[in-house]
Amino acid sequence: MQNDSGNKTPAPVKPNPEGRPPKFLWLFCAFAPSLIAIPMLNAAVPALAPLLFGLNVLCSLSAGIGLVRGITSEIARFFLGLFLAGIFFVLNVMIVIFVGCSHIRY
Repeated sequence: MQNDSGNKTPAPVKPNPEGRPPKFLWLFCAFAPSLIAIPMLNAAVPALAPLLFGLNVLCSLSAGIGLVRGITSEIARFFLGLFLAGIFFVLNVMIVIFVGCSHIRY
């Protein structure tokens, strides 16, 4: 490709040719339950606990599976995805517990 002045310009590079979301979006999805649960710490509604638990499970699983999509071995991808999902789940629970115990009110 050449522009008007005759200089060669590099062709635009597609950052994601397969149409997959970038890795940082999966990380945002992994920690979205913490971002949702922290403001709800002051709302003492017991009916929110199962909903937040389900949201945490769904977001952790989807993030764990989404982050390992580039691995070619199906068995490695499955176990690493489950491992990451478990790590994300525990991290979300610990973040909410630590923020709740720190007596910071939002």
